[in-house]
Amino acid sequence: MALFAGLSAPRRAWLVRRTNRVQVPRRRALWTAGEPAELIYLVRSGVVGVHLDLDGDRRRTLAFRGRGAVVGEQEALEGLGGPTVRRTTAVAHDELAAFGVPIAALVDLIDGTPRLALALAQLVAHRAGAIALRFAAQPHRTAKARLCTALLHLATEFGVRDSRGTIVNLRLTHREFADLVGTTRETVSQALSQLRASGLIQSEGKRVVLLDLPALEALAQS
Repeated sequence: MALFAGLSAPRRAWLVRRTNRVQVPRRRALWTAGEPAELIYLVRSGVVGVHLDLDGDRRRTLAFRGRGAVVGEQEALEGLGGPTVRRTTAVAHDELAAFGVPIAALVDLIDGTPRLALALAQLVAHRAGAIALRFAAQPHRTAKARLCTALLHLATEFGVRDSRGTIVNLRLTHREFADLVGTTRETVSQALSQLRASGLIQSEGKRVVLLDLPALEALAQS
């Protein structure tokens, strides 16, 4: 895990002894809104989606995180000042294996590794800032622009290069894309069709292949 890459071998071994190994089947929750936020999770394999539940059965997807990622850090770190609960729900997009790090163990580790505190602060600030910018910019950008931005971001997290371009190696339905960009499934379907017709993307089952990154980047800024 990149966050803990700078730890000495003894400290990594100490951390492993204090983690909880978690296996979550596909489409089952790693945590749900309202639960105590007592653990930070390190993804060993699989993909987890972090969602904000809205009215009824609607939700906004904040992020998808894959192997090596840290998840649940912000809410758990808020618990350093006292018990807190999850505002989000995390669901295994694919079968998920993760390490759960108790906050108490993390605090002990930070005491002996000040650089870890800085790395965590940078991670929380970066992610919070990115989400704030997404929500602030949403009313001023078209659904197609937001979709292009999401595709480019997913390519940085899950992209695999091949002769055609960049495969986003994450299978998403049109509904899941809609939850990610904050629009309707019908609007996403139309935008994807337009991008395919323009030769910018190609569909491969539920995966998307990005054929023209510069053109997608230009549309994302429109």
